[in-house]
Amino acid sequence: MPTDDELNVLKKLLEVLKNVYYLTNTLAGEKEKTGSNIKVNDVSGDSGPL
Repeated sequence: MPTDDELNVLKKLLEVLKNVYYLTNTLAGEKEKTGSNIKVNDVSGDSGPL
């Protein structure tokens, strides 16, 4: 059986991994949102002068 210290280290590692996973997913989502917004803006900006 692992000791309490070892279990605590594993729990902390899991928390860190969850946070990293959450952050990367959030950032990826934000990039997709801004990317689609930029595309829409570019299209409207290009059609204006024409």
